[in-house]
Amino acid sequence: MLLWYIIMASPWAYNLPSVQFIILVCNITLQCTVKMCYQNFTFALSNSKLPMIAYIKGKLTVKTPVYLIVESGGIGYQVFISLNTFGQLQDKDEALVHTYLHITETSHTLYGFADELEKQVFTHLISVSGIGPSTARLALSSMVPGEVQKAIMQGNVVQLQKIKGVGAKSAQRIILELKDKMIKTVDGAEILMTSVGNTNRDEALSALVALGFQRNQAEKAIDKVIAAEGKDAAVEVIIKLALKAL
Repeated sequence: MLLWYIIMASPWAYNLPSVQFIILVCNITLQCTVKMCYQNFTFALSNSKLPMIAYIKGKLTVKTPVYLIVESGGIGYQVFISLNTFGQLQDKDEALVHTYLHITETSHTLYGFADELEKQVFTHLISVSGIGPSTARLALSSMVPGEVQKAIMQGNVVQLQKIKGVGAKSAQRIILELKDKMIKTVDGAEILMTSVGNTNRDEALSALVALGFQRNQAEKAIDKVIAAEGKDAAVEVIIKLALKAL
């Protein structure tokens, strides 16, 4: 009703032919209704206590350090992962991948984890103001879930600051908000496509660029790792050591 009164109060409304005026009102009303419905739907999904997709069990048709494609029931799900998960699943043809569906107004993104513990650490991290999925994924690529837990429980600000995107204030906020939760957890127990022909260096570089690092900085870090570890170093080893140097 408010929208109707606003339109009727507009001087130009009386200069339109009646049919055009009715069509204009209908279009505006429809657009507002659709937008409100979508916002309410998105809000309801993002605040739902029920898991949308708890896990996917199927064939791993594509495996990169950045994402997997899991085929299940004839559907291929693109699932974004950490280096930790890649290291555990890279040699498997089939797997059960624990998942978390992150919903925003502009995208629905599926994140995957090799085990339930990593998923719990991830969801705890993104519950902290200023920490998004990308930062949480970087944390779990730099350290294994147990190391993230240990850093938080011990109040190790310096260790947490080594994660890209986490400053001193953010590290302190993570510790303040998650220390008790982590103790309970312990007690309770734009993407770059990579081709088959790529070398370990190329695959590691693609992964780091996809994680948000500058290409030239990533190349320097990777080259230092390869010089120290040898050209046959595994992709996950190259990435993990390069992350520590960046």
